[in-house]
Amino acid sequence: MQEFEIKQRAALEELANTGIWTINYMPPIYKVFSKIGLKIRPPHYASFIHTCLFSALWFGLAWGLLMWFFLWSGQSMPAWVAVSASIIGGTLFGLGMALYYRRSRLKHNLTPWHELVILNVNHT
Repeated sequence: MQEFEIKQRAALEELANTGIWTINYMPPIYKVFSKIGLKIRPPHYASFIHTCLFSALWFGLAWGLLMWFFLWSGQSMPAWVAVSASIIGGTLFGLGMALYYRRSRLKHNLTPWHELVILNVNHT
């Protein structure tokens, strides 16, 4: 087992022991990216800027596309306005999520990522 997987397992165990809901510490988008093989830290252990950018990008893109196909295109909204709204929406969402995860990390006194260690791990 590689170092990332060991730390991820330790992080998920630590998060589970805090009482934080699983959906909050391992959101569906993170599960999807983990299943396709991307090594993404649980959001409580990622940096503020990483969490902000990651959340802003996926949310802005998904929300913007949904709004375009279901509402804005029917309203003849110019594409630049739709893109601008998506960027603003994504940025606000990203900042909100980064603040939430930072606050939660501090509230639950979580171990920093670089300090996560597992003792007696079965390396098979």
